[in-house]
Amino acid sequence: MQAPTPWRRMLYKELRHLALAGKTLDLGGSRKSGYHEIFQGQKDITVVNLDQDYGFDLQFDLELAFPLQNSTFETILCINTLEHIFNYEQCLKESHRVLSSDGQLVLAVPFLMNIHPSPHDFWRYSKETLERITKDAGFILVDIRTIGTGPCTAALQLLYPFLKFASIRNITYGLSASFDRFLYLFAKDLVDRYPLGYLVIAKK
Repeated sequence: MQAPTPWRRMLYKELRHLALAGKTLDLGGSRKSGYHEIFQGQKDITVVNLDQDYGFDLQFDLELAFPLQNSTFETILCINTLEHIFNYEQCLKESHRVLSSDGQLVLAVPFLMNIHPSPHDFWRYSKETLERITKDAGFILVDIRTIGTGPCTAALQLLYPFLKFASIRNITYGLSASFDRFLYLFAKDLVDRYPLGYLVIAKK
């Protein structure tokens, strides 16, 4: 059994506090990963992907116009997807179009992360970039949360592919988080300086 990366551990911990409202469109998601169960609220999720191996409900390219009517969904999920989309501006604008009035976008992207093609890996978005691109797409920014604890956990994230056993991953994760908590006593901006990634909540 594989232990999840620090990024996924911490991101999923944040997602547990979020509730899905109404019809939800999951961009680049998967029916097989099980992360949909993390969210609170009633689940009415439509998954979009191109890869048959992921399991999906709709198949279309996220860099092109979505074959969906305006204001169709109350929530859009874009979890660990936007870094794989070269034409991210089109994807965000189309997401805004198909959201209902006052609908919410839940967007998560890694920052300090190994290259992980699926099938490509194009971008890393800083907090300032996420603020700009979501507003440019028409969204009202509600919250951007930095995911991570500091330099030790960031270093572990980059080393994770070399740690082959779940027991070693779990031990080193606990140690790195403890060291970061200690360092935090002396530098309060550690999390912002060494983000594993970001969780964005935006409204239409």
